[in-house]
Amino acid sequence: MSTPMQVPRARSVRAAVRRFVTADDAGPIVEFALVAPMLMIIILAIADFSLAFLTRNNLVSAVREGARLGAVQLSDPCNEDNLTTIAAIKGRVEVYLTPNTGTLPAGFTSDDITVTCPVAGYIQVDVTDFPYTPVTPIFGLLKLFVGGATTIPLSASAVYRWEQS
Repeated sequence: MSTPMQVPRARSVRAAVRRFVTADDAGPIVEFALVAPMLMIIILAIADFSLAFLTRNNLVSAVREGARLGAVQLSDPCNEDNLTTIAAIKGRVEVYLTPNTGTLPAGFTSDDITVTCPVAGYIQVDVTDFPYTPVTPIFGLLKLFVGGATTIPLSASAVYRWEQS
């Protein structure tokens, strides 16, 4: 048998369920549930793009520093006997590429830094295939389109005139 307290309670529960089922209040929740994943993908893509752009800017800055060091040398940096100057230029680029960790990323060596003289009196420093590893999981979706790559290769180049010429 039911007591007098249980009957009003059962009616109030039934009324609450009926209000929930027939009400339109759940519409915004459903809309948010549909839009939230797309919004998160956009936010993560913006974050990864920004970090890749920062890495590219640091790479360009490092290459320019190396070329600037070669441009202010007293002796011709393109002279074949001047291997110590080329090693110093590569070292300068490496220092600027690793400001926090002190180590180069995996898969990148100082051989990927090239110092050349395209024209007499000019010095060119190139960095090829500098690996940028995305930090957000959005890159996992991109792997579907670009294959099994885990990094994005970045490159930069700078040409300076040797100031002693």
